[in-house]
Amino acid sequence: MMWQRFTDRARQVIFYAQEEAQRLGESRVSTEHLLLSLIRETDSVAARIFDRLGVSPEHIRAEIERYVSRGDARPGQEMQLTARAKRVINLAYDEARQLNNNYIGTEHLLLGLIREGEGLAARVLHKLGVDLDRARREVMQLQDPEMRSPLSTPTTAPAGCHTTPTLDALGDDLTQRARLGRLMPVLERDAEIYQLLQILAKQSHHNPLLLGPLGVGKTALVNGVTITLAHGEVPPTLRNKRMIAITPESLMLRMDNPSAATQLLQEIRRTQNELVLFIDNLERLFEPPLSARSAEVLQILRMMLDPGALLCIGAFNTDGTDDEKHLSLLTPLFQPVTISELSPEKTVRILTALRPHYQLLYAISIADEAIDAVVNLAVRYLPEQRLPAKAIDLFESAAAMLALESTRLPLALYYKLSESELLRLLIDAIRIRDPVPEQLSELETERQRVQESLQQLWQQLQRREQVRPLPMLTAQHIVQEVHRRTGIPVDQLLESSP
Repeated sequence: MMWQRFTDRARQVIFYAQEEAQRLGESRVSTEHLLLSLIRETDSVAARIFDRLGVSPEHIRAEIERYVSRGDARPGQEMQLTARAKRVINLAYDEARQLNNNYIGTEHLLLGLIREGEGLAARVLHKLGVDLDRARREVMQLQDPEMRSPLSTPTTAPAGCHTTPTLDALGDDLTQRARLGRLMPVLERDAEIYQLLQILAKQSHHNPLLLGPLGVGKTALVNGVTITLAHGEVPPTLRNKRMIAITPESLMLRMDNPSAATQLLQEIRRTQNELVLFIDNLERLFEPPLSARSAEVLQILRMMLDPGALLCIGAFNTDGTDDEKHLSLLTPLFQPVTISELSPEKTVRILTALRPHYQLLYAISIADEAIDAVVNLAVRYLPEQRLPAKAIDLFESAAAMLALESTRLPLALYYKLSESELLRLLIDAIRIRDPVPEQLSELETERQRVQESLQQLWQQLQRREQVRPLPMLTAQHIVQEVHRRTGIPVDQLLESSP
């Protein structure tokens, strides 16, 4: 489907466009919202094209805001594309096809906005001197000679960008991922995020330890802190810091190599004013196989944190039988912060806000009833797990299953593929063992007929894909997923769903 060919950045642009429309009080996404979202992606191909054409994002935003007026649409309602915005998407698809690109990126969306010609975005771009021919030339120059796909955008910084090669190999640079738009937005957790930032900004006792059962959102809170750091919306003491995620297991691996452990400590101490470490799943220190050497890992942690300059966030999944004993070993190094389970109401609001993201990711539509059902059924039938994680996981599983079912090829196409392949194998066997020209000619003719029939079926399928509506995720799909996980009869689940 068309949405599945969008690059991560192009999908993010569509997500941002819905945010821009909501910010301006509009109930539908139009071309100007797409253009505003394009200039938000500052590290995209479209941004490079604007730079090469001498057009600044500030001028684009100023021109658009001269013409738009704030509407009165309700925040949180589902956003639809206007007819012109849909035409932009179709034109972007066509531009990608003409350029022989098997993806749709931000550059194709820009070309689609210019080609549309009638919307506010096209008029603003024309006024600023952005014309279709020049933009196309820039796109082709940026793609030549390697025609590199944005789908392969790296998620880590290039080698040599930092002076911490050991730490870079050991951990995951969350700040880089945030700048690339690869961290999910964190919703309904502003108070907890600012509490963590407040602790990190202190001169002492500045290493928070997040405590709570698995699934309450501890890792998501760290992502929220990372996104805030990446955008520089922090006090001066926290600016220009990198969030690096490491695991207890990775620390143990370094301890097995004394020279690597020494190198790691030297790198951390040399760059400690630039770093925030995040160590997830600290409870694993006290579980096999790490428990046999937990004292050694704790000693490494003390050596890293004792000087007092390095910032570190830990996360500890509670509900273990020896939590109190294990936490007594960690609290001298960290300041405990209890993270509570989110309410069903907040979980519904999170899923509602993320609906545009999931619709683009899975190329589906999502009904309100599906969001209500997933939270209601998760609370009732998955009591051993926690919100919001159990509802999000259930939701994503049902959406992924619907997306897979909707992209399954028709049986007729499979039959023709099988028939063509069998004929090819038969022809090859006859050529090797007993090449009879008349028989080979008949089989070749038959295979050509099957190939032509297969091509016709494939063309029909492509035409249908262009016009058929997106599949709708409903409460029924959520019920089926809960039944698959729990074995509870569907009829009983249907009585429980809203």
